Amino acid sequence: MNIAAASYQGAKTLARMQSRDEPNIVHFVSGDGKPWLFMVLKFQNLQAQIPPAIQGLAHAWEQLYWLAKTNRICAGSLTPEEKQQARLMLDGV
Repeated sequence: MNIAAASYQGAKTLARMQSRDEPNIVHFVSGDGKPWLFMVLKFQNLQAQIPPAIQGLAHAWEQLYWLAKTNRICAGSLTPEEKQQARLMLDGV
């Protein structure tokens, strides 16, 4: 299921209530709220410009981004522990 980032929490809660799969792909459609822009701020030592309400989401996105770069997600070769860690990270957002 694809979902806009702004709707993720509501869709996740609804899916759990209906015993359905949770959203797997989140789209960031707002202009200034792209998580990769926050990653750029981090690498420029400008973390103070990242809104506190966004910091957890930006951190989760960055961790999953680097994991996705390994191509192991698409190949289905994540260990059960790595899958659990990713799920816990997303649940914390």
